[in-house]
Amino acid sequence: MLGLNLKPKPQVLEPMAVTTEEEEFQAEYQRVAKKLGVEIFAIPGKDLENFLREEGIPVYSQAKVEAYMDKKGFWSWFRMRGRDQSRVIPRTDNKNTSMGRANGMYYPNAIPIPVLLTAERIVDKFGDSVGFYVAAIDKHPDLFLGVFHYQTGEFFIVERWDEPGFRG
Repeated sequence: MLGLNLKPKPQVLEPMAVTTEEEEFQAEYQRVAKKLGVEIFAIPGKDLENFLREEGIPVYSQAKVEAYMDKKGFWSWFRMRGRDQSRVIPRTDNKNTSMGRANGMYYPNAIPIPVLLTAERIVDKFGDSVGFYVAAIDKHPDLFLGVFHYQTGEFFIVERWDEPGFRG
C-alpha cells in the first residue's frame, strides 16, 4: 500500500547515437524537400526527444503520470499559453475516458519561474512548433507540464511542481 501514492520521478534521457542510416535518411529528406520547394519545419523523427536528451531536461513517464493523476480524481490537460493549440493528448493506456484529455481551456494559475525557464529553453529551439499543457486537478497541488511537438507528434512531460515555491 505504501507504493500507491508515490509521485512519478523524472528520468534524464541518455543521448542517443545517430546511426548512419538515420543521417542518410535525414539528408535525403532535406534534399527532396528542398528540390520540391517544401518548407522544412521539422525533420521526421525524434527532434524534441533528441533535444531533451542533449539538454539533459528530465522527462516523466507519461503512463506513470496518468496513473498517478487518475488515482487523485478527474483531471485534464490545460493549455499553458494562448497560442497553444486545443488538441487531444493521447493517453498511453488508450482508455476511453475524458480524464487526462486536453479540455481546450487555459491553465489559470501561476506557474513557477523554474518551469517557465524550462519552457523557454524549449521555445528558443522550436518556436511555435511546440505547445505546452498543464495537467491539473481541482484541489490537488501536483501539477505537470507537458510539451507537444506539432510536426512530429512527440509528447513529453518535462516538469512537476507542488506549489509555486517547490521544485522537485
